[in-house]
Parts: sequence; structure tokens; C-alpha cells
Amino acid sequence: MKLLEIGLLVCTAIILYGYVFGYGTRWRNIVLSIIGVVVLLFHIFIEGPRIQSLLLYGIFGVCLVFVVISFVRKTREGERKKWKRVVAGGLGTIALAVTMAVPLYLLPIVTLPEPTGPYEIGVTNFHWIDHDREEVEGVNGNRELMVRIWYPAELTEGGLKAPYAFDPSYTELVSKELPYYYKALLYSVVQTETHSFANVPVADHGAPYPVLILSPGYGNSNFMYTSQAETLASHGYIVCSIEHTYYTGLPTLFPDGRIVYEQIDLEDGRDLDEEITVWVDDVQFVLDQLQKWNESDPQNLLNGRLDMDRVGMLGHSFGGATTAQVMHQDPRIRAGVNMDGFLFGSLIEEGLDYPFMYMSGVEEVSMEGPDGKKVEEAELPEEFREFIADDKRRKEGALKNNGLYVVIENAEHESFSDWMLYSPLLLDRDLPMLDQINKTLLDFFDEHLK
Repeated sequence: MKLLEIGLLVCTAIILYGYVFGYGTRWRNIVLSIIGVVVLLFHIFIEGPRIQSLLLYGIFGVCLVFVVISFVRKTREGERKKWKRVVAGGLGTIALAVTMAVPLYLLPIVTLPEPTGPYEIGVTNFHWIDHDREEVEGVNGNRELMVRIWYPAELTEGGLKAPYAFDPSYTELVSKELPYYYKALLYSVVQTETHSFANVPVADHGAPYPVLILSPGYGNSNFMYTSQAETLASHGYIVCSIEHTYYTGLPTLFPDGRIVYEQIDLEDGRDLDEEITVWVDDVQFVLDQLQKWNESDPQNLLNGRLDMDRVGMLGHSFGGATTAQVMHQDPRIRAGVNMDGFLFGSLIEEGLDYPFMYMSGVEEVSMEGPDGKKVEEAELPEEFREFIADDKRRKEGALKNNGLYVVIENAEHESFSDWMLYSPLLLDRDLPMLDQINKTLLDFFDEHLK
């Protein structure tokens, strides 16, 4: 919880238990109520209101109502019946407990791990339109992408920290049509403090820097890998995370204020081996754009700062499969990492020309029974046995040419992203595991790109 939220909680608790135990006076409650209102206003205008604290606002409002009624009626503490105090104490205690559990445990303030490298970090966003491609099925116009780029930075006077997701002023607009669980998640993460400064110059020392393309998992936005991106940028990489428009659970916000929502559902019977070509084309278009911007950046930010002879790629889930496919087709990617992604796309039988690492939370795909024990392969449904065989064949083919297979023990599928930091309801918060993932990525790219 934030400092002023704690202050509001204390005021609310004193008013509530003053009523329950009869130690408050009307004037004392009035003073506490005024203090609480002042704290609430400072909280709203300085810290910003949060969806996690809605219950706290409500309880404080109820306390204010009863304080005003008590003052108007001139009710004395001793005149209140015992059963009313017991009921108020019980319900109030439960409500306060839930009030603390939501912001402290269920939807806590997201804290990103400290970057471990020597560089300060800058971040900027690019809006690029591929005039050679049509937009996805059902959408008119050309293919549009938002790309978030983290880089080693030179801090300037007055530099401001960049927002984690969207600018907070857009939160209400972006969340308007979202389901409640996505809306709660967005409000939970929007006030996350990053370690990155918006649009500051790229550091001269060490330039030009190796470039990393980052392709998120299906449904994830490009900012959901900030922990990995900031770590890599702090060690001298320029990390370009692609927002695959119409494939994200949270909306994509364009600079002109347009908001686009998910259009493509990969679970509606689509051929994923065909669908992945959209993502591969996205990556190759971004590579082309980076080459152009390196030669002549209209914003005078990236020109001459990108070492396009040292380009790597990392992707999570469907983005991990995209990494392998891009490496199979485009020699510009000199090292790649698939983070727990099944290898959709054309079958890679003889390995890849450049170093490739497959990271996973388990050694092999398996199914657990109700007792938590691994089900023997012979007892699995035929469809699942075919999936396991296909997964094994694809991995062996992609890793054949000295590929590296790394298992991060106890990692779940979304552990390879910032989801681990969002809520224990979604994923266990395991910071040593996140550090291990980030260090494994850094060591791999340092070895093969530096």
C-alpha cells in the first residue's frame, strides 16, 4: 500500500473502533473525519486513485456518513446498543482485512527488479506502418505496429521516468471496454515505477550496440517483458519489443489516440502453422525499419547507434516459436532464444545456422492425474500422445545443430514474463527465479553477440 493509503486506513480504523469500543467522542470523530478527507484528497491528487483501494474508499465513506448522523443527532457513545457495536466490529474487521489483502497481496503495487548493468536506461515508442502488407483479416488498411525500444541512455537534466504500460491519463479510456479482470489488472500495473527514462539520448560510450528483437507471447503486450528488457538494456543492448496488433489481450494504443482490441483468437480452430507467418513478417518488417532508422532516424535518436551486424532475438510462447521461424528464414538474426514456446510453423529438421537456446520449465511435456502424479504415456489420450511426439520431433530438429536446451526448474509458462510480479492469484512471485531467467538470457547473448 502507498503511504497516504495507509494514513486513510488508520483514520478509518480509529473511527470504526472508536464506535465499537465507545472511546470516541463526537468532536474527536469529526476531527478524524476531516483529517481522513484531507488524506484522501492528497492521495487522489498525488498518488492517484487505485482500483485496489475501492473498498477502503467505500468503508471510509460509510464511516463519514455515520459520523455525520451521530453529530446531527447528538448521539452519545454510551447510548449505542451493544449488539450494534458487535455487528459493526465484526463486519468492520472483515471489511478492513479484505481492504488490506487486496492491495497488499492480491493486486499489489508491482515492483520491477533493479537492473544489474552499468548503463542508465532510456525507452521510446515507435509507430510503424508496413505499406506493403494488408492488415489482419477483417481489418481495413495496412499493417500497423507499435514497437517499444529500451536502450543504454545518457541522462539529461529534467529527464522523466517512463510509464510502465500506458500514460496513466489514458487508463480510463483504454479500460472502458475491457472485461473486469483485465480492467483490474490494468489499474494494478499502470502505476508501476520503471527504471527507464522517456526519450533521453542514447549513450555514446559503447555505441553502436547489439540489437535484440523481443516477440511477446500471444495475448501479452510488449511492456509485459520490462524486467528482461531493462536488465538487457542496462548491459548495453538495444531491445525492441513488438506489439503484435490484434493479438493482445490488453488494447494497443496508437499515438493518435486510436485504441484497438484483440481481433484474432488463436484458439478458434486457426492453423497456427499458417498464422505464425503474420508474426514472422512483423519481425522482418521491424528489422527493415531498424536498418532505415539506424541510417537516418527522423527523431535523431537511433541513427548510428544500432549494430545491425549483431542482432539477436528472444520470444516467449508464440513469440518463441516466431524466433525459431525467423532464424530459419532470415540470416540477420545471429542468436535466438525461445522461452517456453511450442515450435509452430514449418518443421526445422537440421537445426539453425546460428546459436539457438530453448528455455523451459520442464524437461518434457507431460500430463498429471488428479493425484498430481505423472500419467504414463501409454495411458494418455491419443491426441495428447501425438502432440508430445510432434513437440519432441520439432525440438530435436531445431536443436540439432548444437542448440542449447535449458530447464528453469519450477518455472511456469508465464514465469518468462512480468506476470510473475502482478499477483499471487496469477503466478507465484519468485524473484530468484526471475533473476535466473534474466541472467541466463544475458549470459547467452553476451557469449554470442559480444
